[in-house]
Parts: sequence; structure tokens; C-alpha cells
Amino acid sequence: MQRRSYHRFPQLRKTVCGMSAATLLITSLCMPTTIAFAAETGSTSPETTNSITSDATAATTPSNNASSSAPDTTANDSSEEPLATNEQQTTPEADSSTDQSTEQSSQSTEQSPSHSGTSTLPPEKTGPTYTVEYLDALAEANKDLINEGEYTISSALASNLVLDVSNGSTDNGANVQIYQDNASPAQRWKVTKDDKGYLTLTNEGSGKVLDILSGNNQSGANVQSYASNNSRAQKWIAINSNGRIILRSALTGDYLLSLDVFDGRAKSGTNVQSYADNGSRAQQWNFEKIIDMTPQVRAYWNQHLRLGRPTQPAETTTYGLRQTFQHGAVYQWTNANNKVLGVAGDIYAKYASLGAENGILGMPLVNETTLRGGHSQAFQKGEIHQSAAGTFFTRGDIQNYWAAHGWENGWLGYPTSDEVTGLRDGGASQRFQGGTLFWSTASGVHSVSGTFLGDYAARRYEAGDLGYPVNDEHDWNKGLAQDFQHGTLFWNGCGKKGWQNPAQYFQVSSCDVGVPANGKFGYASPSRITMNATRDQAIEAMISRAYDYLGTRYVWDYALQPGVGVDCAGLVMQSLYAAGMDLHEYNPSNHWYDPWHSHDANNMAADSRFMHVSLNDRQRGDLIYWPGHIAIYLGNDQIIEANVPTVRINSLWAYGAPSGALRPFV
Repeated sequence: MQRRSYHRFPQLRKTVCGMSAATLLITSLCMPTTIAFAAETGSTSPETTNSITSDATAATTPSNNASSSAPDTTANDSSEEPLATNEQQTTPEADSSTDQSTEQSSQSTEQSPSHSGTSTLPPEKTGPTYTVEYLDALAEANKDLINEGEYTISSALASNLVLDVSNGSTDNGANVQIYQDNASPAQRWKVTKDDKGYLTLTNEGSGKVLDILSGNNQSGANVQSYASNNSRAQKWIAINSNGRIILRSALTGDYLLSLDVFDGRAKSGTNVQSYADNGSRAQQWNFEKIIDMTPQVRAYWNQHLRLGRPTQPAETTTYGLRQTFQHGAVYQWTNANNKVLGVAGDIYAKYASLGAENGILGMPLVNETTLRGGHSQAFQKGEIHQSAAGTFFTRGDIQNYWAAHGWENGWLGYPTSDEVTGLRDGGASQRFQGGTLFWSTASGVHSVSGTFLGDYAARRYEAGDLGYPVNDEHDWNKGLAQDFQHGTLFWNGCGKKGWQNPAQYFQVSSCDVGVPANGKFGYASPSRITMNATRDQAIEAMISRAYDYLGTRYVWDYALQPGVGVDCAGLVMQSLYAAGMDLHEYNPSNHWYDPWHSHDANNMAADSRFMHVSLNDRQRGDLIYWPGHIAIYLGNDQIIEANVPTVRINSLWAYGAPSGALRPFV
């Protein structure tokens, strides 16, 4: 294949390459061909040999990007050698550059830095086509295209892929890549200019500058971050390309070099290199100016990157400054030691919908807090809570009631709506996972839940005949009742609300325990606890029932009524029944008829449905056991037990050291 000659007009080539910018402008008016010089606006004259231009097509060499166009060679006339240009045909020896990436360990997930294996480089030349004078003139012509400042630089291949120092490294030689936009300092670049118009790009995270490895002027050299040394390997020229920017290297050589995404891959982690200019999208970049902020806001931003980038300059508020970001806002309290707080994500979306700092909640008081299954943030006049149930605000008396009942960890759980105002008599209500709170000036705040809430809804809530609730539901016999301004609702069932044993242990209830009907062996003590009974109330119900058996005769395998007869395990059964604890297979009939249950003291001692605790941690209401014997602990080293001849109170140490302790009420 014929190689283009560079010797037809050697004197003219030498003259053009050595001209100053001013000479080039004058010469362009006299020569038959035009030497275009970019104006500040980026407009260009028609391109010819070695044009100084702001257009991306100033040099057309083979691309390393599969998506870019091949160089135009249709105008070549093999019978006449043209004036030397940087446009080359493919030659057998074209791929002659060496891989310069061995000095740099790339953190990229892509192929290690080098020129593309599918691309070829221009043939070697006897001297540099693009001289210092040429590049200086190009920098001068384009010096006003990019202002000094801090930028995020995104690839034209995909707007969410930005110029990034791999792993946020601060080391000399850290690799540079394109990576998913995360607003980190590793993706922020400070642009400065020298007096000739060359740009230097300094990374905020590392303080190092964008640098071509070893000053290599061959296409495919790796790009890294490196300590500033003012070399041409660290200088760049901004060239306009249809509204995007090409960053052209200041290195002299046979062809222009541009900052390039390896192989044109629009994938996070793809390496960045310098490559012969080809005008493809892999060499085009978008510069997004990062808005200024105070040092305090910047420090906060660096610790809370999920905010994204700032979208507006700081604005003055009643209490200080407010600066909005892509996904939130940051507030600097100028009258509170410059305290800086942010609001972000779903909580910010709710906050903004309520008028932000000028709305019903006022300024943030703390940063977002992580909760069980959600998040919350406190403001001057309320809070916002985010969970699987949604994101909602609470405030005032309704919030105070919720707080008094355990916040999200209490029986109400998380809110499932915002506060609703404008109800009867100026009242308000708010729904939660466990019920609904109603407030009015006359009645205060009270909850309505379960069956009562369904009945109340059927009667049109506070707008109906009952009015507002005047108390919370309360125990009534084994069921519940709740009073309203104009009436009372009753529930005649039974069960348990509030405190309860964990699910792996025996449960308590206001309902009576059912046992197999079997004459005198079909008796179970009625439950003495209410639906809202506390743990202590359940313990006292058990112990009070045990006291009812004092003096009852001891009868082996009996678990009958007071005055009839019980053994040690039978006393424990009947006492636990008084707390509505269903013991399943432990019942009077089995205890008498089933030989295995004739040893229920030992069976209970081994049962994991009672919590096993250390004897040293014993508490009132625990069960104390020895081989073949079990009793109820009263405290102060006293027990109540069934043993020959009758049920009695005895010393904990009457039979030597106990084997262990069980806790029926956890």
C-alpha cells in the first residue's frame, strides 16, 4: 500500500508549522488554501491542511471506537502527493506504538489501558507535525471556551458516566476512568488556565491533576492523576464540538491527541486514554459547572453524597442559608454556630411538599435518624417518618400521644397518613398501622382501634352520633369498652392486647383455658387477667391463685380444685391457668391418666416453651425445680409448693440447691 509523501512541499510545510498565530491569520488571506483559526465563538473557516480549529474534525485518524466513522480518504489522488496533513491511510506498520500502561495498574473493570486492537496508528514521521507554536496558537484561540471553576465532566456516550479517579485514590498514578455519577470528590475537577490559555484539571478528591502517563505522545497512552509538574502532559485545550467539549492534549507529535473513552464503551469503569483525534462521541465531554457553596456546606456535602450535586446558589432564610441539591437541601444556621443540617430523599420530598422551612414544620433540628424499619427527622414543629407504610409527618398533641405510647415501636406502629384537619369542632385525626388517633379541644387525643374502629367508622367517626372518643379502650369483664362524647362501645370477647410473651413461649389471655372434659379431671382455673394486663399483673394472678391452694392436701398426679388435691406440677398448672396460659398437653386429665405426665415436674423443667434462666437471676413468679419437684418462687428466697402433706410456703433451700429456674412470664 502506498504511503503518503511528506516531501513534496517541504519548505512550505516548514514555514507554516513555524508561523505565529498572527502570521497564520495574515497568510490565510494570501494562500490558495485556507488555514482556519478558531474564534472565541467556536466558528471556523473551511478546513484544510493543519487547520487550527475549534471543530472536532481537525484531525481524522483511525478511531479506537467502534461507533465512530472511518477517516475520509475518497479525495486522495494516488497520482499526485498532497501537502502533508495529519490524515493517514492504514499501513502494515501502523500499529507500531508500544503499550504505555505497564507503569500504571488500572482499577478499571475494562481492558487495561492501550490503543484499541482494532485501530491502526498513522505511519511514523521524521519530525513533529504539530509543534509547540501550533498548539500554543490553538490554546490561545480557544482560551475563553471554558471558564475557570469546578466541574463535573460527563461523557457524551452517556450523561450518567463521568470522569472519575478510580476508587477515589489520592496516590500518584491513580487510574482515570468513566464511572457512574455519584457526586463524590473523585468526580469533581477544578479547571485553571495559564497565560497561554492551556487548561489544567485538578481533582478535588486527590489534589492531583489529569496527566498523560510518562508524557507519552503515542495514541493509546494511559491517562492518570498525578502531582502537578506543569509539564505539557498535564495541559489541555478545550475545543468546541457541536456544543460539547473535546480535550486536546498539549503534547507535540505527529497527530493531535484527545481525551478518549477506550473503545467507545458506555460502561461504568471503562478506562480513559489519550488517542488520536477522531471527532467521535468517545472524545466528546460535557462540562457541568458545580455551583459555589460555603466551606461548611461543602464539608457536609462530602459526607452526604446522596444529596447529588447543588442545583442553585445558597439563599438567605430566616435562620441562615439554604442550598438545594439534586436530591435534597442543606441548611446552615448562621445564628447557631453555623450548624449545618441536611434533608434528603423521601423525607425531603415530603418536607418540600409542606413548604420546606417556610411551611408547617419549620427548620430541621437534627439530621435524619435510622429507626427500626424506617427513618425519621425532627423539625421545629414536628417530625417526618419514612417506612414501608410511606412517608408522613406528625406534630402537636397527636405526635405527643404517639411518643408516649412508644413511637413506631409501640402498638400504633408507623403513621400511614398525614394529619387530617378540618374535622368536626376543629378537630384532627391521623391513621397509624395499629389504629387511628382523634383529637379535639374538648376531648384531647385518644386512639380507636380493632373492632371499635370498624364500629366507629360505620357510625361516621366523630361526625356521627358518638362524637369524639373521651378515653382509650379499657377492660370490661374479659372484654373491652370505650367511651365517647355521646355513648359507649362494648366488646364482649376475650383475648390479649399490649404485653404478651414472645411467640416461642406459652401465651397469656383473658380467655379461660380449655382442658379435656373428664369429670373432676376436667377442671381449669378461670383466667383472672384482663385483655390489657401487664406482665406484673399476670404474675400476681398466678401467685394469688397459688395462695388459694394453701392447705390443700397433696395427692400424687392430682391437678384439681382447691381443697380437693394437687401435687407439685398440678399446683403450677392451675396457677398458670389463672393467667390464661394454655399449657396444651399439660392438663389435669393427662396428668392423672398418662404415665409420661405423671412426671410433669421433670417434663416442665426440660420444656423450651418456658424461658430457662440462671438461678442467680431468679425473680418473683419464676418456677424453681429439683429432680422430681417444681415450685413457684415468691421472692426473698421463699417458695409456694405442693408437697406432703399440704400446699405450703417453704424456704428455697429446703431441699438443697435447686437445679435451675424457669420464667413463664418473659
